[in-house]
Amino acid sequence: MQNHRRENATLTTAKDGEIIFNIILPSETTVQALMWTVVILIMLAAAVNGYTLLGLRQSEDLSWTPRYTLLKNLILSDILLIITQGPTVTYCLYQRTTLPLGIWCFTQYYVNTACVFCSLITITCMALERYLYVCQAIHYLRILTFRRMCITVGITWLFSLCLPAVFIILLHVEQEQDVSLKRHTTFGLMCEPDTLEISMGSPRLVAIVRKLSGFSVTVACLLTYCFSYLRMYQVARNVVQPFQQVNRRARNTVLFYCGMLLFQLLPVFIKIISDAMYELEGSLAMVPTTFSILTPSLSARSVHIVLLVLLLVPPCINPLVYSLRNPEVYQATPRISCCRGLCHLPGKQQVDFAVDKQRRFSQETGKKIFIHQPDKQLKRKQLYLMDEQEGWSLDLLTKTTCRSLENNLQFICEFPADAPQAGDGQEAFVVKLPAQCNVHQLRLRLCMLAQERSRLSDPLGLLDPERYRLLYTKTNDLYEIYDDCQVLQTLSVPWFLDPHGMRMTRISIREKKTDAEDVPSYQQALAKLIGYDLNSTSGNRLSELSFTRRKLASPRREELKCRDWKAYAIEPWTTTTPLPKDLQEWLERKLPITVYFDDTDFCVNSDIKISPDHLLKVLQETVSKTDPSFNWSTFDAVLKVCGREEYLVGNTPLYNFLWVRSCLKKSQDLHLTITDIASLPEDTVRGEACPLVDNLTSLSSFHEDLALDGKEMDEILMISLWDCERKFRVKLVGFDVPELPIKAPQNVRVEASIIYGNKVLSSVCSTPKGFADELLWNTWLEFDILLKNIPRGSKLGFTINAYDSSTAKESKSPTNAGKVPDFQRCKGNVLYFVNLQLIDHRSVLSQGPHILHMWPFPEREEEVFTFEADKLSTATNPDVATSMAITFLLDRYSFPIVIPHSRGIPNTLSPPSVTSPTSNSSLPPSLSAPCPTSPSKLDDLKIKSPTSSPTVAHRDRLRRFREESVRYTSNLPQFLRSIDWLNPDAVQDIHWLLGHWQPHDLELAVALELLSVNFADERVRGLAVQRLELLSNEEVLRYLLQLVQTLKVEPYHDSSLARFLIQRALRSKRIGHFFFWYLRSEVAGCPFFRERMAVILEAYLMGCGQAMLSSFQQQVQVVDNLHDVASAVKRLYPDKSDLPPSAAQKLQDLLQSCSFPPSFQVPFDPRIRAGQIQLDRCKIMASKKKPLWLEFSCVDSHASASPPVGIIFKQGDDLRQDMLVIQTLNVMDSIWQERSLNLNLVPYGCISTGYNIGMIEIVRDAVTIAAVQRSQGGNKGAFKNDALFEWLKDNCPLQEIHYQAMERFVNSCAGYCVATYVLGIGDRHNDNIMITDKGNLFHIDFGHILGNTKSFLGMNRERVPFVLTPDFLYVMGRVKGRSSLYFQRFRDICIEAYLSLRSQSRLLVTLFSLMLLTGIPELSASQDMRYLRTALQEERGEEEARHHFLQQIAICEQLGWTVQANWWFHMVAGIK
Repeated sequence: MQNHRRENATLTTAKDGEIIFNIILPSETTVQALMWTVVILIMLAAAVNGYTLLGLRQSEDLSWTPRYTLLKNLILSDILLIITQGPTVTYCLYQRTTLPLGIWCFTQYYVNTACVFCSLITITCMALERYLYVCQAIHYLRILTFRRMCITVGITWLFSLCLPAVFIILLHVEQEQDVSLKRHTTFGLMCEPDTLEISMGSPRLVAIVRKLSGFSVTVACLLTYCFSYLRMYQVARNVVQPFQQVNRRARNTVLFYCGMLLFQLLPVFIKIISDAMYELEGSLAMVPTTFSILTPSLSARSVHIVLLVLLLVPPCINPLVYSLRNPEVYQATPRISCCRGLCHLPGKQQVDFAVDKQRRFSQETGKKIFIHQPDKQLKRKQLYLMDEQEGWSLDLLTKTTCRSLENNLQFICEFPADAPQAGDGQEAFVVKLPAQCNVHQLRLRLCMLAQERSRLSDPLGLLDPERYRLLYTKTNDLYEIYDDCQVLQTLSVPWFLDPHGMRMTRISIREKKTDAEDVPSYQQALAKLIGYDLNSTSGNRLSELSFTRRKLASPRREELKCRDWKAYAIEPWTTTTPLPKDLQEWLERKLPITVYFDDTDFCVNSDIKISPDHLLKVLQETVSKTDPSFNWSTFDAVLKVCGREEYLVGNTPLYNFLWVRSCLKKSQDLHLTITDIASLPEDTVRGEACPLVDNLTSLSSFHEDLALDGKEMDEILMISLWDCERKFRVKLVGFDVPELPIKAPQNVRVEASIIYGNKVLSSVCSTPKGFADELLWNTWLEFDILLKNIPRGSKLGFTINAYDSSTAKESKSPTNAGKVPDFQRCKGNVLYFVNLQLIDHRSVLSQGPHILHMWPFPEREEEVFTFEADKLSTATNPDVATSMAITFLLDRYSFPIVIPHSRGIPNTLSPPSVTSPTSNSSLPPSLSAPCPTSPSKLDDLKIKSPTSSPTVAHRDRLRRFREESVRYTSNLPQFLRSIDWLNPDAVQDIHWLLGHWQPHDLELAVALELLSVNFADERVRGLAVQRLELLSNEEVLRYLLQLVQTLKVEPYHDSSLARFLIQRALRSKRIGHFFFWYLRSEVAGCPFFRERMAVILEAYLMGCGQAMLSSFQQQVQVVDNLHDVASAVKRLYPDKSDLPPSAAQKLQDLLQSCSFPPSFQVPFDPRIRAGQIQLDRCKIMASKKKPLWLEFSCVDSHASASPPVGIIFKQGDDLRQDMLVIQTLNVMDSIWQERSLNLNLVPYGCISTGYNIGMIEIVRDAVTIAAVQRSQGGNKGAFKNDALFEWLKDNCPLQEIHYQAMERFVNSCAGYCVATYVLGIGDRHNDNIMITDKGNLFHIDFGHILGNTKSFLGMNRERVPFVLTPDFLYVMGRVKGRSSLYFQRFRDICIEAYLSLRSQSRLLVTLFSLMLLTGIPELSASQDMRYLRTALQEERGEEEARHHFLQQIAICEQLGWTVQANWWFHMVAGIK
């Protein structure tokens, strides 16, 4: 019975299906045409999709993997749609029946619905991929990794498969229970949703859910397309003009994909029409309930047939349409039919052929060859050959899509030796990448390769540069490829060519090792010496601080390689100045020398013209006579000065050693000891585990390499700044401050400036607003300067200014309506400031949002402010919790914007053009035919950008111009000031010109001037540093104070000047000692440049050697202890009044509680080694700052009666001004010594050891003029003209000694008169002038310079240009205008000394201008240089200058009584 019913049901179903089919397609011709159409579409779809998959190969394009993954997913959905729908429709057409309702019907419904949704989502993902490619640029491959693409495809299929499953479940849950209403056949040739629902009883819930789901997915896809297009359009507005074409092409691609989506949605639109008709006309619209009475409408039947055909069309044309925007796809079909080489073989035969070939090659050569099988990501078949020295790859694919050899690079990659290996032997892998790729993309390829070959346990770790390093060997040193953003073709690796002419290099992958156990303690010790912990603020690896710490290892290791350790340990202190005239009598005399050796001593008399090496041989012969058994071959002997860290070594004559000259001046014996060099402390340097970072590591390249013209999207990784034609702008968001200042202004405004060096190139102000703890502007500020004109080293500066509406006027309204109105600079105070490096240390333009913590602008009377710090410093306020924070936004770009280092391709021989301001095509006539008698003036020239390549004649004239210009290097600073540094072409011309100059062509004064704040160009400063490299250690030490200050002018931490100073400090201990203290003082006292000084100091300390480190640790320990004691003393005795009698004992108690090292080198003179402190000699000096008078024993002194080491420790005074004056006195003395003028200056030791703390040397056997006058008549002694003469007579009773004292007094008085006048030293009372018992006059305490005099009750206390009192004149025999030989000699010496300084006026002015950067109160502005120029009479001739100084001497004679009155008042009132 059941079988009978089943047969009846089958017959009924077949009959119903035929009836419905005839209703839908009543014409046989239509049926035949439709059947052939379906068959053709099926065959076409299978052929197109199959050919596409078989023909596609791995592309060199970096975005190919994501695009290929999405294409494969689209083809997969199309193939499933064809398989389930095509044969079914063909069967129904052939049988002339509709689709029976059964399992296959539900299967087709399920698969078709899933495939449609999957196709829609996949095409939408294609648009998102284009958006990420354009808008994310460098991060594209990091975002769309292969794993994420697989996850995306998986989620797409999961969603697409779940939706139809839900529909089918709802169909069965809500199906009609009335069996009479159920049918066993559908009402169509395919199982579309509405026909299936009608056959299931027309459940309403599933129809609603299906329609809402389809509508939601469609709307989401369209919104995604809108987002992608609009976002790319927004980015296009922020890019340079050439890149807009690339962006426009990508947007067109998105629109094209949107068209594909709409075409894919055509069947859906048809379904919407069908559903609408169903809702409006009811079930009769598609299927009749009584076939004999009613028939479906014509429109319904047409919709069903169109829907049937349209579902088969997209699988046929999707790959073809996709290929219109993807060259890899439309190249696939020709590749199958027109292949070359091995490509005509099937895939397996290709591999077999390759294996057979490599076996034959292996048998012939005996070398191991490994085949790299195709992986899932790359789909490439490559053959790898490796022996001990070379490796290469044989690509089995056609080179149709490969770029030229010049645009590809190959990397022979060696993985760690301890990595797990699949087999025996060592493999090498060759990775080929386009030259425009960056290091991160190389890491991505290595990661995929390591994962495929199972080379590493965690292949993804290769993407982290902190875990795995990419290393290469150059000049026997190991270098690290440090910057992951660096373009491969700019790497400074050693390249070589393979047999095909392709550039190759070898790199190794090494895992970063963990630090040794003692590294933290070592770093802590360095931080203690530096006074700043760099590890706490290093930031990410690409920050300027971290980058500089790695890069400065290169000059350090370079210097350590060639350092002579013996010469470094026993470096002598010598001078090249001629022997003074008063010491030349020693050339005919013998110098008594006492030698100590092995508990014995003996005396010899030696000629001072012999060298220490010669003297040592003589001494060795003397020792051998007394002890013949002593073996000198095991004793590396050197002569050491007793009680001092000073050695006599080399072939220099003895009289050129500083200590020997000191002994000659004092007529003292020379005490030496013979020491074994092996007994000296070892100067071992701690080994460094980190590899070097190449000096050329940066993103900069030639402009032509970065230009966008003619490049495809996949070839662009960076954009040249010189292609950016738009104006620079910044979006000011606002600022907030946790706590308002006490004196808060009513209104404020923000001023944004582009700063180059210390010059403001352009500035824009915001509108003023009322001051509050939080202000918002949220507006764009546009500058009148193009991006391409921003020079390297420029800064974006922000200042918050107090605004007074009564003193500010609104400027003219701008023509651009979108530009914020600008206002003139107001006269109010600057409240806060901060700067951002626009072009960072990697030559990349800053982008995106920034939050900077600002510095409060101090008032002059409150604290010292570093000169131009608001323009030079790029440091931010470390006090984040309480500081003002400003928020702003810079334009974002799809790629890094990089400033090129030059125009033209490498090895370009033609020079740029140099033109005059009056002619763009020729040089001035004076340069076209150079004549020595009529030289040209360089400062009359302007540099303009070249308009065309120079002709041969023009090139010759340029060459003559260069040769002529070298003759006038003294005018180079003035010439460079006239250059338009905003013109990149002009800057390139200047670089070309300077590149043809030799360092020795520059004068030293010119080189130092080029290091001032007026010259920010790195090439200009680099030329000046090359000139400094020619200086001796003595000369470098002479100008070291200024050179350290000049580091503040450098645009970046890593500079040629910093490298030069580090190398010279590592070469010489005497330079290194003062280099340490100069930098440490700046670290403590200058927060604006603290980070820079600290990183440079760290680079030096890591190479100075253990002996120097131990010495510095001892000195720092002493300074810290004395600082604590001085602070305690000031707390105990805060008043200015006299100290109580118990003060000395209290000081001794404080010193007794301190832990001093057994001995230490004195910071102001490393030749002096101090021992135990002598508490009974220590005292507190009666002064406002409560300086400490300290005395230490002299260690290791065989000489009898060695004086103790005296130190004055001061807290509360900035000793850098004293250091400047004393250093200038040394420079003056060297100038005079070159002219055989020995003016007996006493440049005593003085050094700043921190912020407002320091040490001063105590000069022995010297008293103040006030003490001399008091000893000769009390306070009235100030008016006693013969007081000083009588004191000298008492101290020098012998006539010969008195004569020498008189000579010494006249010379020293003349020297200090000239020096104090030129330097404008004020406050010259009788407690600031001292004299030794040998008659040597000298000045101390240089608190007022450059004409800044001291006043009392509003009256100027000093009326004379320099101190030349009647008692000084009395010593010279000048009494009541009576002439004397000593006074005439004094005048002659003064004139000669003054004119000598005038000849070096440029050097002196430059030295002082460089010290502007210290910010000392009386040298804080460029106007302070006017006094120096006026005092040196730069604008006058020599005869006028001579007359001018004689007038100053006459003024001093006439007004000498005012000085005496001032001194008397000082002695009576006790004014300090």
